Order: sequence, then C-alpha cells, then structure tokens
Amino acid sequence: ENETKRQIALQQRRIDLLEPLRTKINAKIFADLRAVLAFEIGDIASNMLDLKAKRVNDPQCNSIKAKNNACIRLRDLALSAYDDFATCCLTSHEKEKENKPDPAFVLDQDEALVFLKSRFYAARVQGRVFADKEPVTLLKLSLKRYTETVEIAKRIIHQRKFFQDSTHSFHQELAICEDMIELLPHKIQHAQNSG
Repeated sequence: ENETKRQIALQQRRIDLLEPLRTKINAKIFADLRAVLAFEIGDIASNMLDLKAKRVNDPQCNSIKAKNNACIRLRDLALSAYDDFATCCLTSHEKEKENKPDPAFVLDQDEALVFLKSRFYAARVQGRVFADKEPVTLLKLSLKRYTETVEIAKRIIHQRKFFQDSTHSFHQELAICEDMIELLPHKIQHAQNSG
C-alpha cells in the first residue's frame, strides 16, 4: 500500500511539472515537442489510473467516491493528452488551407506506430468506467475509438505497406482492438439492461 502511494505521488509530481508546459507550448510551432509531452503525460496518467483503480477495487478502501473521482480525472487527463498527441502528429503534416491530413498517408512508419499506439491507449482508457453517470456513453465512445483505430491501422497497413510482418508488435494490439470491437457491444447491451 505504501509503495503504491509513493508511486502515485511520484507520477503526480511528473504530471504537475509537465502538464503546464504542454498546455502553454504552441501546438503549431512546437508540434513535435508538444507531442512528446502529450504522449508522456498520457502514459503517466494511464499508469496512475491503473494504480488508483486497484486501490478503488480493494475491499479495504476507504472513501471510494473520492478515489472514483480521482480515477475519472486521470482518465480525462489521459484522453486529453493522447488526443493532443494525435493532433500534434498531424499538425506537423498540415498544409495551408488543407483539411486534417489522413494519418494513413502522411506519417512515416515510426510516426504511424506511435500514433496508432496512442489511439489504442486512448480507446482502452476511454472504456474505464468508475461510478460514472453515463457508463453506456463511455463504452460507446470506447467502441468508436477502437473502430477508428482499426480502420486507420488497416489503411496504413494496406496503403503504405507498413507493419507487413505479422509478428510486428502492433499486430497484437490490432488483434486486441478487433476483439474489443466484438466484445464491447455485448458489454454496452449489458450496461443498458442493468442501468
């Protein structure tokens, strides 16, 4: 328990130092730097969310409501950071007066891998429900994120011929996304029936 508290405190300190920088850095001028900060903050918040979620589920847990609220704030921060990362990745490829660039055509292989991972992580975090008033809405948003991630990944694989090797690490994450697309409608239906 003390080790978990110490880890959470350390991660919170990292967020407290990095988040103000991320929000103040101009995303158009310093897109790469802001993207790095955003991905880092998303990962930190996601890891903290996992640690706090374990504590919420602990039968010895006091003040479950406060810990649920902390988990919701961390989930929202992780989503904000991962979405900011994706926007920054595409911002550096924008042309004047052009619509949002398609990641399947503008990202190189390394950028595409990290971009897809950020989308996968955001979908996973979106589906974390903590005493929310609208769990069905969150699950539907998670399903939408998983679906978009699979669509983008398939376009990247087919159009750009990236990640052709089926042993590439993203194929495992892609398989998880596809599994979640199959499982989430059942979870949504269950939440609607029990809600």
